[in-house]
Amino acid sequence: MFSFLKKKQESANGDSSGTKDIKLLNIQRSQELSFAGSKKAAIKDFVGALADFDKAIELDSNNDLAYFNRGALNQSLFDDYTSSLLDFSKAIEINHINVYAYYNRGISKLNLKDFKGAIADCDKAIELDPNYELSFVNRGIAKSKLQDFEGAMTDFDNATKINPNCAEAQKNRQIVHNEINNPDAAFEKGNMSFSYKDFSGALTHFTHAIQLNPNFANAYFNRGSTKYNLQDDLGAIADFNKAIALTPNIPYFYYARGNVKILLGQKDSARLDFIKAIELGMPEADKAIRDLCD
Repeated sequence: MFSFLKKKQESANGDSSGTKDIKLLNIQRSQELSFAGSKKAAIKDFVGALADFDKAIELDSNNDLAYFNRGALNQSLFDDYTSSLLDFSKAIEINHINVYAYYNRGISKLNLKDFKGAIADCDKAIELDPNYELSFVNRGIAKSKLQDFEGAMTDFDNATKINPNCAEAQKNRQIVHNEINNPDAAFEKGNMSFSYKDFSGALTHFTHAIQLNPNFANAYFNRGSTKYNLQDDLGAIADFNKAIALTPNIPYFYYARGNVKILLGQKDSARLDFIKAIELGMPEADKAIRDLCD
């Protein structure tokens, strides 16, 4: 459970005539409500806590801890990362050295998939407090989402240097380690890049999948398709050849290779590939053969 920040209550001075400065009264009441909201949150009265933080902010728009605590509540209990981001930003605007506001705003950005923004906030949190290990953990997670696995591992290592028992650092380091060494994960990333027509990225991921599993026929085929889209027809043929050698009973492998062979002027060899595709259960390859005769 998140620990809410508390500020020591301050008293507003009254005067003998009974008149008091309304602004000072509002500041005092705002601080009292912030304190009350923190106590309610501690006993899991989250609705009551949120109401107190709302009222505290209404009374004093410069109560940075009220913004921070409301943001923490929206983030950790209600998964409202948009609202929490706004509250943490306001807390930072008021108090730009609040390391926990930067750290938690980074969490909100991470959940909103603003990974570069999350890294920037973790950078600031680390600048303000280089011994807060969770800032390194969250920055590592954000880096891993951007495929900077080396940077992520360095951050997790730094977190464990600060706190050797940091479970979050250990857990996320293992996750990244598994992802780096998982050919299926690399293959799926390649497919995702390909679907977005990021063929250079797809080529990198499919190559990584093949490095991890040299017998990954589908990775060879998809890399061949990627090379075709990058106008590397000879490279595409080489990968299709490898895919067919590993799994010789997939008709589409032959069909795709036949189409690339046509582009290279290898019509007789292409015809043999289309015939093989038909034999393996792809009757639509017959049209490709007829097109060759036209």
